[in-house]
Amino acid sequence: MGDDWVPLCKRERLPLIHVLGIAAATLAGTLLWTIVFALFNPLASKLYLSNTVRTVILLMGSLIGFLVQPIVGVISDGLMMRWGRRRIFMIIGGLFLTLALFLMMFCVEIGTSINKTNPLGAQQGFLIFGMILTFFAGNILQGPARTLCSDVCPPQQQVLMSSICGVYGGVGGVFTNLIGALSLYQYTSLTQEQFILVVCLSISFFCVMLTIFVTHEEPLEEKPSSANPFAVLYRAMKEINSTYFRIAMVYFMAMIASYQIGIQLTDFMGAVIFGGNNELNANPEDVELYQKGVSWAMMCQVVSCGVQFLYGFVNSKVCDIIGLKWVFFVTLTLLGVMYLLFFFVKNRIAYIIMHVPIGVAVVCYNNLPPAVVTLITPTEKLGAALALLNCFNVIGQQVSNFGIGMGVAKAWPGKPGHLVGISCIFAFLGAILCFWLIVPESKPKDIEDISATDSDESSSDQPAAL
Repeated sequence: MGDDWVPLCKRERLPLIHVLGIAAATLAGTLLWTIVFALFNPLASKLYLSNTVRTVILLMGSLIGFLVQPIVGVISDGLMMRWGRRRIFMIIGGLFLTLALFLMMFCVEIGTSINKTNPLGAQQGFLIFGMILTFFAGNILQGPARTLCSDVCPPQQQVLMSSICGVYGGVGGVFTNLIGALSLYQYTSLTQEQFILVVCLSISFFCVMLTIFVTHEEPLEEKPSSANPFAVLYRAMKEINSTYFRIAMVYFMAMIASYQIGIQLTDFMGAVIFGGNNELNANPEDVELYQKGVSWAMMCQVVSCGVQFLYGFVNSKVCDIIGLKWVFFVTLTLLGVMYLLFFFVKNRIAYIIMHVPIGVAVVCYNNLPPAVVTLITPTEKLGAALALLNCFNVIGQQVSNFGIGMGVAKAWPGKPGHLVGISCIFAFLGAILCFWLIVPESKPKDIEDISATDSDESSSDQPAAL
């Protein structure tokens, strides 16, 4: 760069088109997790993976996210390469992601080419390896992509950058599910799963490469001091107070309740509502029915993501009017009722309608707990407090994964809708716990003056959950 070069973060403002390009890679994470979890059960059913194997794979996903993102964050914070700190991890994550999705897309064909007489074991092995590699690649890519946005954005545009990342998340969820909902795979030689994964990979690759090319990072001149992220979490755990514990327990219950629908919805629609079968030896008519069910499930998700995108703009206003505690109570109660209906409702149109309150609830349980934690935590400790909150997320997911996905599933084999339905218990428990919430009106006074400038950057330290 020439002598007149001004680092991006030190400029007064960046053009909007440049900000959009810098944030583009965050769209890859939304596309990745939305598609991978929507297609996990259809792919697992096709290759006869047992509930135990599925449960272990999902456990690996949560553990990888919990371990990899903090480690990558600490390493990238201190990296002193001349090309910057974050983009190298985006490149590495992108390369592994390409390989991982390729293995998932063509696990059947690859397994058959390796063992033509008994290919099932090889096919299952490539699917499992592809899923685990996807978890690694996604977490290597996702954290640095979001942190890069904060690194290079001028201070006066940090709020704009955060908003654009949020918009990408909402639009990405709608767009990704719409690809499957429209059954566009019928116009290609690919299966539904292969087509969706190809489109997801293509868009993710373009977004990551766009961010890498339009974002110039400044090399780190002095290595900062670093802390063990798990030691920081341990210290944050020792400082938990009553207010934090109460909101964390509501969040914990919400995570248990909401986990199964993300895993089971496509299989439920394909196998139960549409009466199809996605196994390798199923007849073509049954496979077609199953794929129609998968498309309908993704249409339900389009509705949910659309509601999340729209309601997200007014959620804070609703909380101001009727109170955060009551908003949380009402939405978790509605969530429990919607999940309970999975036991009884067989009309596919009804599930489109049911996903409207489900979408509203998603906004609340994803945003209200971090908001309360932000209010009660000094800014200099906010990153650790939010990371600890994510631990409640991970543990809640695995309680549902093992307790419901593997344990309860033994009582109701082949009934994925029942696994969503039984999850209503935890939504109702979370709603009841809302009565004990304490919602402060402002942050601690001793750090009030600096919180406005630091809160956006600190909140970006929160590890993403699966």
